[in-house]
Amino acid sequence: MADEAARQGASGEKGDPAKGAASTSTATEATRAADPTDDLGDYPRVVEAASGRPVLVRGGGRASDEEILERSRRVMAAGASGLVYGRNVIQHEDPAGMVQRLMAIVHG
Repeated sequence: MADEAARQGASGEKGDPAKGAASTSTATEATRAADPTDDLGDYPRVVEAASGRPVLVRGGGRASDEEILERSRRVMAAGASGLVYGRNVIQHEDPAGMVQRLMAIVHG
């Protein structure tokens, strides 16, 4: 019974048990790049390995504005689909301003 529940996503459809319940959820069709590499030059390979799925890059630890913005530009240029940032926006002295700068990079 528990195994059957683990194979079902939010829609109630059966998923691939090797991938877990999330495999049937539309929201999880994106590939979240959980720091697969520290080398930003590797991101084109990460995007290629995602086989057409959107790649969303995490923000990681606290960093300077310049570092965050440059990293964001580089991963987006490498083919990432979006950014999933927390502390570098929420703890920023001007969260709305940082969001606007990041949006310009993502949607630019």
